[in-house]
Amino acid sequence: MAQPRYAPADRLLTLVLALQSSRVGLSMAELKELLDVERRTVERLLASLRGRGDLDLRREDDRGGTKVWRILGNTRPLALDVTADELAALHVAIRQVTHASTRIHAGALRSLAAKLGVAMQGPSAAVLENNAMDLAAAEGLVVRPGPREHIDPKVLSDLRRAVLTSHKVRLEDYRYRGSGKTGYVTVRPYGFQHGTRSYLIAHSENEKAGAVRRFALANVQAVTLLDETFGKPRGWSLEKFARQSFGVRVEKPVNVEWRFSPRVADEASRWVFHPTQKTHLARDGSLVLRFRAGGLREMAWHLVTWGEDVEVVKPSRLRDELAQLSAVAARLSRGPSRGA
Repeated sequence: MAQPRYAPADRLLTLVLALQSSRVGLSMAELKELLDVERRTVERLLASLRGRGDLDLRREDDRGGTKVWRILGNTRPLALDVTADELAALHVAIRQVTHASTRIHAGALRSLAAKLGVAMQGPSAAVLENNAMDLAAAEGLVVRPGPREHIDPKVLSDLRRAVLTSHKVRLEDYRYRGSGKTGYVTVRPYGFQHGTRSYLIAHSENEKAGAVRRFALANVQAVTLLDETFGKPRGWSLEKFARQSFGVRVEKPVNVEWRFSPRVADEASRWVFHPTQKTHLARDGSLVLRFRAGGLREMAWHLVTWGEDVEVVKPSRLRDELAQLSAVAARLSRGPSRGA
């Protein structure tokens, strides 16, 4: 299966760099293979380059009579108006994904940064790059040393290709978290959800599994890309799917209401707990928050961070989750038993 390209800007930069570095020029067939696109797309990109005054694009015959394209001269490939803030944001993003479950994106971001470096013009480019690095360092990004799952980069890369091209995949030796057993399952991959854990959101073709469900990426040992394609259900979107839950845990949505004490009401008002939330300030100065979602266990984990300054009005099942969490915390605080 062909490797997809992801953005017109990336294609354009790749095209310019290739044409400028080739001494003999590149044919249409070579450009199609390089960019992994159809002829019409290559023609549109070449047309956009012909209109630029800072590039000397030539179409010539090689010795065999084949038409080839090349860029003459040593001019920089593109004049881009890049700011230090934009470059700093890119460097911060590289540092973030390098230490996260999505670190597979770091290579692509570094490649983009390198292309931008080539595309920037003038003697001020080096100064701009230095300023961007200083800004990125000033962000004070702290790499969280806590636990994180190991996700096979090849597995994630294969799944991303399948999502982009709408091809079915078979998850090989998938380890089910509840039973610990392994097996394979054919799915239609729709997208990903990243948080404390990362998941593939996919339609399972196992009749017992239901329709759309989550598959833990860390539990996928290997992926086989299948030739069969699929279409998403009309009206389905990852955003709508995610809004059903608080975090990534998928449960039947319920009505939720929390009340934050007057002491932390102002701080809580600056948080977005859920996209559907509605708030109002009560007469006593407390903040009342309402939304509808599933994921009670993740709600309980978050509410603990607010301590005694939050009250669960509903649902009662969320109070049960908090009680169970408190029981676990109490047991852990007692330390090992005497017989251990």
